[in-house]
Amino acid sequence: MVILSQVRSCFNKIFDRRKHACLILSALLCFFQGSSFLSSIMTESTFPDSQVTSKIQKNQIHDNTRLCSQQEITQGEWLPVTYDQLPYLPIKKSSKQCYTELVQPWHTYEWQPSAATKTTTTIDDDGLCEFSKWDQDLFCQLAHNRTISMVGDSLMLEQFSSLIHMLGIRDFQEAFVYNTSGYFEYTVCPHNTTRIFFEWNNWLRKVFKRGLSVVEPDILILNKGAWWTDNSAHRHRVMGVFPQLKEWQTRCQQQERQCHLIWRTTVPGHPLCQTMTHPSTNISQMEALIANQSLYLEQNLNFNWWQFQSQNKMTIDLFRAEAANNTKVLFPPLDIMDAYPILVLRPDDHIGFHNPPHKRGDRRSGFDCMHNCQPGKTLVYNQLLLHQMKEWQREEK
Repeated sequence: MVILSQVRSCFNKIFDRRKHACLILSALLCFFQGSSFLSSIMTESTFPDSQVTSKIQKNQIHDNTRLCSQQEITQGEWLPVTYDQLPYLPIKKSSKQCYTELVQPWHTYEWQPSAATKTTTTIDDDGLCEFSKWDQDLFCQLAHNRTISMVGDSLMLEQFSSLIHMLGIRDFQEAFVYNTSGYFEYTVCPHNTTRIFFEWNNWLRKVFKRGLSVVEPDILILNKGAWWTDNSAHRHRVMGVFPQLKEWQTRCQQQERQCHLIWRTTVPGHPLCQTMTHPSTNISQMEALIANQSLYLEQNLNFNWWQFQSQNKMTIDLFRAEAANNTKVLFPPLDIMDAYPILVLRPDDHIGFHNPPHKRGDRRSGFDCMHNCQPGKTLVYNQLLLHQMKEWQREEK
C-alpha cells in the first residue's frame, strides 16, 4: 500500500508537466526513489528440483565486483540452511546410499567464507568479496563448448556425480564405475555443447587411458584419491603425469584453446563419524581427531588419513615447482581447488552415519567414514568449480 501511494503521488506530480518525455522519465525515477524496489529485487536460490526457503540474489557475472581469493574462500564456516526438499535423489549402490526418498524439508549446511558475509552477490564498498552460489544457468553459460574431465577415484566420483545430478542427469548409476572401463561421459546443459567426463584412476597412475589424449578436455581436474602410498611413491607418481600434462597443453595451444588444470586437495575421513551430527568450527580439533589412531577401526588405519594434508602440500609444491622451472615446454595454467580446510570441518554427513554396517547387512567393513552422502557437503566442490570458472572468465576478457 505504501508503494502504491508513492506511485499515485508521483503520477499526480507528473501529470502537471507538459512534455511527454519528461512525464515518462519522472514517473520511473519517482517510483524507484520512493520505494526499496531496487534493493529488494530477489530471486529464490534453486536447485534443479528444490528451492531454498531463504532468499538470495541470483548469481551474475559482475565485472565491478571482487571475487573471493582462494585464501579467503578457505576461511569461513558452515551455516545451516533449509531447502524444500533434496535437490536430487541419486541412484547408487545400496551400501553407498544415505537417502531413500526425497526428504522434505531438507536441513543441511552451506559453506560461507568470512570475507563474504552476505548471501548476495552484490558487493558494497566495505571490502566484502563474492563467493559464487551454485547456479546451473551460469555454469552452462561459462561451460559452453567446453569439455570438463575429472580423473581420480571414488572421491573424485563424488564430485562428478554431484555435478551431473545438479545439471539434471537422473540416470547415472555409480555401480557402473566398477566395470572394466571405468569411464563416464555425459553431454549436459540446454545447448548440448558441454561434456562432462570421468576416468577412474587410483593412486594417480602415470597413464591416463582417456582423460587427456582421447577426451581432449578444456578443463582437467585431478586428485590423488584416498589410496595411501608413501611419500617417495607419491612423488614419483605425481611427477610421472607432468609429461602428459605438457603434451596436453601443447595440443591446446596448437588448437588455440584456453585449457586449465585444477589440482583438488584430498580430504581425509573422520574416525567416529557415526557419532557426528553437525559441522565443526575448529580445524585444529578436527586434525587432532584424525591424528588419534586409537579411534580408528583396524581396516581404516591403512589409509593414513592423518598424513593426507602433508601430501596435499607436497603435491602443490611439486606442481608449482614444475611450472616455475618449465622453460622449453609450456606447463598448463594451474589452479588449486583447496577442499581440505573446508571439508575437514565436516565430520558429519558421512555414509557411515546414515548407513551403518548393520543397516546395509555388511558388518565386515565397519562404518564408512571416508565417503560422503549425496546430496550434501560434496555440493561445495562444484561451487568451487563455478567460482574458478568465473575467475577465468574475468581473466580472458
